[in-house]
Amino acid sequence: MKTLKYAARHLARAKAYTLINVVGLALSLGCCILLARYLHREYTTDTHCVDRGRVVIPLQDIDGNVYPSILHPDWVTLDTTYITDSQVQERCRLILLQDDLVQRGESSHQAHVLAADSSFFHLFRYPVQVGEAALHAPTDAVLTEAFARRLFGHENPVGQVLDYAGHEVTVRGVIGEPACKTTLHFDLVVAYDLSDEWGRMPWELVHVLPAVDLPAINRQAHIYRPVKAAGDWYPVGKQIRQQFLTLEEFYFDQTSTDEDTRLMRSQGNLRYLHLLAGVAVLLLLVGMLNFVNLYMVLMMKRSKEYGIKKVFGLHRLPLFAQIYTENFLLCAGALLLAGVVVEAGQPLLNRLAGDLIGYTAFDAWLMPGFLVLFPLLASLYPYVRYNYRPPLLSLRTIGTSRQSVTVRMGFLFGQYLVTLLLLVLSVYFVRQLHQWLDTPPGFRTEDIVHVNLKFQSKNYSVGEEQSKAERARMREMANRMKACPYVNQALPVSKDGVLHQGFLSALTNDHGQQVELSTFFVPTGFFDLYGIPVLEGSVEGEGYHMVLNRRAMEMFGYQHREEAFVRSESPLWISVAADGKIMEGGTELMPVTAVVEDYCNGHLSLGRKPMAFIVKDNTGGDEWALSVVPGHERDLHDYLRQTVQEVYHSDDFAFTPLADQVAAIYDDDRRVAWVSTAFALIAIVVSCLGLLGVSLFDLRQRYREIAIRKVNGAKRGDLYRLLFRKYAVILGAAFVVSVPVAWYIVHRYTADFVVRLPLSPWIFLAALAVVALLSLGTLWWQVRRAAGTNPVEALKRE
Repeated sequence: MKTLKYAARHLARAKAYTLINVVGLALSLGCCILLARYLHREYTTDTHCVDRGRVVIPLQDIDGNVYPSILHPDWVTLDTTYITDSQVQERCRLILLQDDLVQRGESSHQAHVLAADSSFFHLFRYPVQVGEAALHAPTDAVLTEAFARRLFGHENPVGQVLDYAGHEVTVRGVIGEPACKTTLHFDLVVAYDLSDEWGRMPWELVHVLPAVDLPAINRQAHIYRPVKAAGDWYPVGKQIRQQFLTLEEFYFDQTSTDEDTRLMRSQGNLRYLHLLAGVAVLLLLVGMLNFVNLYMVLMMKRSKEYGIKKVFGLHRLPLFAQIYTENFLLCAGALLLAGVVVEAGQPLLNRLAGDLIGYTAFDAWLMPGFLVLFPLLASLYPYVRYNYRPPLLSLRTIGTSRQSVTVRMGFLFGQYLVTLLLLVLSVYFVRQLHQWLDTPPGFRTEDIVHVNLKFQSKNYSVGEEQSKAERARMREMANRMKACPYVNQALPVSKDGVLHQGFLSALTNDHGQQVELSTFFVPTGFFDLYGIPVLEGSVEGEGYHMVLNRRAMEMFGYQHREEAFVRSESPLWISVAADGKIMEGGTELMPVTAVVEDYCNGHLSLGRKPMAFIVKDNTGGDEWALSVVPGHERDLHDYLRQTVQEVYHSDDFAFTPLADQVAAIYDDDRRVAWVSTAFALIAIVVSCLGLLGVSLFDLRQRYREIAIRKVNGAKRGDLYRLLFRKYAVILGAAFVVSVPVAWYIVHRYTADFVVRLPLSPWIFLAALAVVALLSLGTLWWQVRRAAGTNPVEALKRE
């Protein structure tokens, strides 16, 4: 208790240093806690799974097209069984049905439906709100709390009957959201055995035994082998390989993206998380350097006191207890203010995550962990320094030794270095983001919207009567679309339209040269609707037409469209002739009927890909692309809402402007730019606070020297140069070191970018200018005060 009172009394006496130290540490810790909570949420995705490190998802890679699959698919014959049934504890088949149709009476609702085996709720633990989370019968269903409220309001949904895919399903229970983030998002879970024709490729979750060596299996399975077809499907010339990812790894997998399940699956970005973790570490380092540096200033003022105590027998444990107690009190005060920063930053954290982040057990451990560990780390250097320092040296040099000054300036150098790094990275990421946003993607984005108006079940086992009713409603919607006064042009397109990623296919030209292209099926009018220039030829007439973009023509070595002919080793499409004969298309040389300009259908950092378009006049799609009469987007939205209500008796439909979809591609980059900018500003404030505290002590120690120089004729300009020189040298040295470090970080982060912004010299100079001006402003009034001191009074006090 005596140690605690003594520490508190000493900190209260040094009010200025204590306040500066607490505020600087609070800003640093508050921001780091916010980032730590976000990073913890990302890295603990799917912890509601019973064993996410042993629940495996098989992936199949067929000629570069990667899809989640099942362990033993019946549509292809694999030459090796990598995981046997004896190595499996439990398995669960899944079908993801995005934007499917669920009916309650006459009302229709779009919903993300998950068809799963009953073992799904053995592998995942969800909080049960009402009923039970189980699928005992093929007609059982489990709703999420949000979807149950949407359908039933506050009525108890257990026992209620819904119409899905031509079947009546009974609500067995309602589940809530787990505390962790999840990879799979759904509104309704139905039994996998409800239907035999889902119309989608199944996934499988396989819970394997601990003895299964997944890295060794992946090394063997991740080699391309010729496809051996099972049944009637015969993919000539295709290659296949497999990979087995744990659920933990699957969240961060970027290879198996599928537009048809995109809204039902979250994907993490490891590179983005590593960058944010680096920013958090840098900001924590700034706060820690500032904290230790200012505490060392406090220790310097008490150097004589510690020397006398050691002469009278001060032992190691009481010395460490006093240093640790003072740091503990400072850290406790800082954490109280940091809590205010965390609460104020909660809306920004939700924006960063794109979701509401609640408090978890991790938060209960985070602040106590900081309160215990941070003072311990901050106490190590002062303890080592004063424990092993001879008492006589402490009595002779009270904060004026060359070693003391060097240590303080070393800490200040570290603060400057980290601040410059954060500022350079911030400016670079903001400029990179603006370059991407200002670069036209190569297609028209204004006055185009994508709407999902196909309220039909994706289950192929729907009865004939229901299919007729669905087709009638679709014709009615198409007719109303044509009659809409706010639409210039309407086309059925694949999911996301011009942003669709297509599939990879290897095409061969008439010279035998093979090129891997992103391939798309598009309707006639596609290029006109999206404003993609047609450079050569035209797309007219019936049948299938092959169109290449400029990049593909260059890779094939063609100069003119007339000389371009391409084909595929395996069928690109399969159709049935009037006589019932199966026709395989694309395997014979096809003339290129048109060449279009390149465009970017994804992130600009990936560059513009070689593309092949298979154009057909009656190609269907999952949604509509509408060219809107300028200024009538709101009117179109209201018109479609009324139409959907009249035809389907529903208010559910997706209406997304293309410009918003393009902007959403860069959401992660916006977050990186925003976080790095905000934290760079915080680092500048913390560094300036540290500079203020250090300079207060440093200049106070030199009052006698300043007085003697003034007596000997030194002018104000001479004193300014003398007092600023040391800080300018430290800043200059930090700048020199920051240049290669910043270049390395940017180079590593953008290593995979095809299109990236060069790191211009002016970015470094701008960062140096900002830090130099703020440092100059922080020092100016203190230096001016020191230079204006009466030398006689200064010599008397010293």
